[in-house]
Amino acid sequence: MVGVDAYNGGNAASTVTVSCPGQQTVQRSLAVRQLMTIQTGWSGTCTSVTLGSSNGWNTNFDNLSIDNGQAAPPPPPPGKTQTVDFNNQNNPNRPLNGQYPSGVIDWGTGGWYLSGPYGGFASNSVGFNGASFRSQGFGFISPKTLVKVDAFNGGDGASTVTLSCQGRPTVSVNLAAHSGQTITTGWTAACQTVTVTSSNGWDTNFDNFVIQ
Repeated sequence: MVGVDAYNGGNAASTVTVSCPGQQTVQRSLAVRQLMTIQTGWSGTCTSVTLGSSNGWNTNFDNLSIDNGQAAPPPPPPGKTQTVDFNNQNNPNRPLNGQYPSGVIDWGTGGWYLSGPYGGFASNSVGFNGASFRSQGFGFISPKTLVKVDAFNGGDGASTVTLSCQGRPTVSVNLAAHSGQTITTGWTAACQTVTVTSSNGWDTNFDNFVIQ
């Protein structure tokens, strides 16, 4: 499935999800009376698709776009990949500010926390710098593609993790308590700023950002 149109005819915003076994779940927020074409970004086939809407039958769907399962998946963007981990950073358990690696990613100021070994991560990783944060961004010095990232939920409840970047389909996954997952974006074009959201905030950490 390539895409689908969704229209929210209700009196409140709706969260729409599109899921298929073996593919990353896609999640979008629709304002009242908003029509949106939701692109899945999926590169593989599956046998069933599940459409979800937080306001039920007030959201309708049309124009499901599918291929015959024989088209080649989109090619990866050109260039070599680079894995950004934090293993060579001394004195963890402190805010991560500024550029790291230099000339590659800018983590801003005060939003990210460099953590020592945590849960399923045996080495350094990053999380949000404060219990109140549910979302943080990081910027590429020059536009790049986030290919995948490892996430670990160290909390006692499930966490919904989303990755978004302007012009690319938002990727959403659900992590059970005390579990990890490699999140593959399926993005095939570069962008400037990636926003990372975790519903349980700093209880979820991230490592091994593979970029291209």
